[in-house]
Amino acid sequence: MMRSNKPKKALRRRGKSFLFAARGIAFAVKTQPNFCFHLLAILLVTEFGLLYHLEKGQWGLLVVFFCLIPALELVNTALEAVVDLASPDYHPLAKAAKDCAAGAVLVAALGAVAAAVFLFGDPARLSIALGIFVTTPWMWCLLAAELIAAVVILLLPGKQSEHATPFFRKNQDKKEP
Repeated sequence: MMRSNKPKKALRRRGKSFLFAARGIAFAVKTQPNFCFHLLAILLVTEFGLLYHLEKGQWGLLVVFFCLIPALELVNTALEAVVDLASPDYHPLAKAAKDCAAGAVLVAALGAVAAAVFLFGDPARLSIALGIFVTTPWMWCLLAAELIAAVVILLLPGKQSEHATPFFRKNQDKKEP
């Protein structure tokens, strides 16, 4: 009696789909400074949440934003790649598509900032958390490393395309002989 290979093939397909997803995330980390900036922000908010002793429901809200913002950055990156492939020359609709995708990330990020204001806005708890932070030497080292990472991320050149802005296109034309 022959055994069916279907379960192995299905498992292999699932494994490949996770590999493709990991490659997409790695691509975003390598090419998208904003994606890295959001990951760094997640780390900082997590540290602050630990110092603040957040409750389960508050962590749940943060986790939603921790997943939503990078996911939207990945969708934005994918959309930018498809638009660049489909329309290598400038087109107003291509620009509109890219601007709308970036706007979606911005809306989610502003929502996360608003949630953070509500979660971390209590002056008494904020004072306690900052006191713990200031009096803990390893927290200073961690903050220094994160600030260096933030500066590096902000200085990394982002990927620009024809659809970025008319200013970019004008400067691009001047560079070419």
